[in-house]
Amino acid sequence: MKNSLVRHAAVPVLLTLSFLTTSAWAQTSPSPKAPESRAAEYAQNHAKSHEDYVERRINRLYSQLKITLEQAPQWSAFAQTMRDNAKRIDDAFKARAEKLPTMNAEESLNSYAELAQMHAENMQKLSTSFNALYATMSEPQKQIADKLFRKPYRHARDHGRREHGARKPAMAPKQ
Repeated sequence: MKNSLVRHAAVPVLLTLSFLTTSAWAQTSPSPKAPESRAAEYAQNHAKSHEDYVERRINRLYSQLKITLEQAPQWSAFAQTMRDNAKRIDDAFKARAEKLPTMNAEESLNSYAELAQMHAENMQKLSTSFNALYATMSEPQKQIADKLFRKPYRHARDHGRREHGARKPAMAPKQ
């Protein structure tokens, strides 16, 4: 079960990172803008879109979980953790995108590892925050939450492809 949760938590960050890095390499037509400004512009647009996605997700969960007034403090903490995590990762993506055109392979891989580590830390914070909320839920609310959080995490698909029209990452040829 733990491995399944880890896989579901890792997939979104890996897909998102691959979309971000492949988009920088997948440019087919030259643009009058410098590579650094294109990457920064992409990161800025992604951050705004991600912020909007997080707010929609918060609103949807609030409605689905039927949060009560008594649960407002725990809910507010959980929602703020989602916002803080999104801002933190968006800032990191933007910083990476600005540096990516001048990074060598070693720096790029280290940067990617830092993003993956940040995602793991963010998930831990979110889990801790959710645990406090879950403890205040009624049994019917817990049943709803259990169903919602058993579904495979679809952030990368919902956010990445629908909102950005991101391409699938290129597969390496089989040897």
